[in-house]
Amino acid sequence: METRRTAARRISRHRVQSDPRFCGPEGCGACNFAVSFPGCSNPDTDGDGLSDAWEKAGWIDLNCDGYTNDLPLTSGTGTLAFTADSAVVTGIGTAFVAGPAWIGAEIQIAPGGPRYTVGSVDGPTQLTLLSKASETMTGNSWSVAGPDVRIPDANPKRADVYLKLSWMANSPTEADVAGLPSHKPSQESINWVIAAFAGAHITAPDGQVQCNPGSCPDGLTCSAEDHVCLPICSSDSDCTAGACVSGTCQMRRLHVDPLPAEGVPHHNIVGYGPVPPACVTGEDTTQTINFFDIKASSFDPKRALFTRYGLFGHFQSCDSTGTCNAADCLAPDGVTHPDFSSSGMAEVSGNDFMVTLGAFPTASGPDAAQIKTVRESGAMMHELGHTLGLNHGGPDCDPVLDPITCTYDPHRPFKVNYLSVMNPAYNFGIPVTDPLLSTCTNGLCAPSPLKPLGVLDFSHAAMNDLVEAALDENRGVSPGLPPPYNTYLTKFSTLDRTSRGCAPPNPPCLLTAYGSVASGQGVNWDINNPLGNNGAPVAVDLNNALGATEIFHGADDWNFLHYAFQCSPTFANGAPPPENAITITTNEITVAAASKAGILEPPITTVRLELSHPCVDLSSNGVVPVTLFGSSGFDVTKIDLASVRLGGAPVSSWSLDDKDGDGVLDLKARFRQSEMTLLSAQSSRVILSGRLTDGRLFTSVSPIGVTTGPLGTCGDGLK
Repeated sequence: METRRTAARRISRHRVQSDPRFCGPEGCGACNFAVSFPGCSNPDTDGDGLSDAWEKAGWIDLNCDGYTNDLPLTSGTGTLAFTADSAVVTGIGTAFVAGPAWIGAEIQIAPGGPRYTVGSVDGPTQLTLLSKASETMTGNSWSVAGPDVRIPDANPKRADVYLKLSWMANSPTEADVAGLPSHKPSQESINWVIAAFAGAHITAPDGQVQCNPGSCPDGLTCSAEDHVCLPICSSDSDCTAGACVSGTCQMRRLHVDPLPAEGVPHHNIVGYGPVPPACVTGEDTTQTINFFDIKASSFDPKRALFTRYGLFGHFQSCDSTGTCNAADCLAPDGVTHPDFSSSGMAEVSGNDFMVTLGAFPTASGPDAAQIKTVRESGAMMHELGHTLGLNHGGPDCDPVLDPITCTYDPHRPFKVNYLSVMNPAYNFGIPVTDPLLSTCTNGLCAPSPLKPLGVLDFSHAAMNDLVEAALDENRGVSPGLPPPYNTYLTKFSTLDRTSRGCAPPNPPCLLTAYGSVASGQGVNWDINNPLGNNGAPVAVDLNNALGATEIFHGADDWNFLHYAFQCSPTFANGAPPPENAITITTNEITVAAASKAGILEPPITTVRLELSHPCVDLSSNGVVPVTLFGSSGFDVTKIDLASVRLGGAPVSSWSLDDKDGDGVLDLKARFRQSEMTLLSAQSSRVILSGRLTDGRLFTSVSPIGVTTGPLGTCGDGLK
C-alpha cells in the first residue's frame, strides 16, 4: 500500500469551520460548502463534513433555499412546454446525458423555480416531467440543477461516513475463494468495518460474532445497520458517550452501499492515473487501467460531495519486482519506486482509495474464508483510515495548527504502543487476550483462542512513550488502555542472539511475543529473562528494525479523525496534489512485510498441547517432553523449530510421530527445564509460541506447576 499525501492536512474536527486551510480565494464559503455558503449559515455540529441543514433535510442544499441543489449540469435556452399532465424538456445539450436512474427524481427549472418529477427519459437530451399544476410555459430560458441528491439516513448528532465500493472480476487464471470472486469482499468483511465504526465509543467491537436480535446484554440492542450491540436510550442524557439517535446511543455510522452484483473488468494493474508502459510486463498497457476511469463508470458524481469511493483490485502501479524497479516506473511522488505486492493506496484526508491483494497468497483450506475476511476487512479499514486523515503512526498533522498530534510522530510505522489497524503491525487486526482464560503469565501473553482474529480498531488513546534503549519491564506500557480496551495485546519482535542454537556461528532467531496493555501489568520485553530484570532497564529492538535506538510515541486516532474531504486538493478525480505538499509512504504492508510481522495469516491459537510432566523443576538439567498435535489447519512439518519457545526454553530435541493415530503427524519436542527462564515458582501457566516457515505465528497456553529444587512442591498450578 501507498498513500498520496494531500496539502489539506488532518485537522481536529472541532476546528473545521475556522481552519484557513479549508478556504478558497473567495472566502470559506467558496470552498468549504459543507460548512458554509454565501448568504447562509450551515454549522456542522458533529464535524463529519456534512452541514446540519443537509443532514436534517436529507439532501444537499448549497444555498439554503430549502430546495435540493447539485453541481450544475447545464443551462441554456430550449423548449419547455407544459400541459395539464406533463412537460417535455428538449434541447438540453450534450453536457447533460439522461439515464433511467432519473425516472422518479425531481429537478428544478431555474433557480428558485418549481420542482417537477421526471416521468420518463425520452433520450439523452429529452425528459418528460410530471407537472404539479396545470400551466403552460413555452420558450423559456432554463437551467437544470439536477435531481434530488439524497443523503440517506444522515443525522446531525452523529458523524456519518458514506462509502461506495467496486470490485474487480477474476482474471481467466483466477479461481473463486471461499465461494466468492477473489477480489470481491465478503459481506462479513464489510460488516466488521461497519461495526468497528459504530461500536468504538461503547466497547471493543467483537471481531468474530455479528450480533443478532436478542443476543445483546441487558440495556443494549442489536443494531441491524451497525452489526453491533448499542445502548438503549430515550434521551442524550442516557448516553455516556455519543448521542441518542433512534433509540440507541450513537457517535458514528459508516454507510456502505450494497456491493454491485457484477465486478468491473479485470486488469492486472490499477494506477492513480495512466500506468507508464515501463511498469508493465512487456509494456502491454492493455493490462492496466486508470483508477479514475473505473470510478467514472461506477460512481455517481452527484454523490461526490458526501461519498468516498474505494476499489478492490489486483495489483497497484506495477506487476513485478522487475517492472516496479524500472527506471521509468515511479510512484506518484515521482521519486521512489512502487511495490506491486503492496495491499493498497489511498489519499490522506481525501476521498479515494484502493485495496490490492493480488500478490498475497491465495487463501485455501479450511481457513480460506476466515483468512480472506481478515485481509479484506483489515485492508479496507486501513485504507479508509487514510482518507480520514490517519497515517501509519497516528493522525496527520500540521506543526503549527496541530501541535498536540504532531508529537505523535504520525509517519513512523511499527510502533508497538500504537494499537491501530493503521499500524502495519496490526494491519489485519489487533490481538486480544481473555481474562477468563488467563492467557497472560510472567509478563507475556497468548492471543485468546476464543478470538483468534483479534479486533479491528483505531487507537483510542495515546499511550506513554517507549524508549527502546531503556525499557522498564515492570512498568510495561502503563498506564496502558482503559477498559474494555485493556484486553488488547501489544505485539513485538526481537532477534535472539544468545540462546542455544541462536548464538554465533548460527544465525539469530527471530522471536515474537505479546504483552498486556492493561494498567499495572509488566511486559517481558527481552523475552528471554525473568520479568523485571531485577529492576534494571533493558534495551530491545522491539520491531526488529533499527536496533534498540527508536522512541515510540503513542497516538489517539478516534478523537482526531478528519471527516471533511470536500476541499482536499485531490477532491476532483485525477487531480494531483500540489508538488510542494506531496509525500509518499512506501513502508505500508507488503507480502514480505506481512510475513516478517507474522500477520500474513491470522495466528493459530488453538494448538493442542500436551505436557508429559505436570511439574517443572527449574534447577534440573532434565527435559520436559511436549507433544504438539497436528491437524488439518496446523502442519507441524512446517514449524520453524528455531522460533519455538516453551517458557523461554528453545527446543532441545525433536521427532515426528502420529501419537494420537489420526493420520496427521505430531511434533514431539523436548525442552530443558533449566532453560525455562520465563517461569518462576509462582507460575501456574506456561506459554508455547513459535512460527511456521511461512511466517504465521502460533501460540498455546497450558497449566503447569513449578518448583526450584527436587524437594520443592509445585505451586498453584498442578500439584
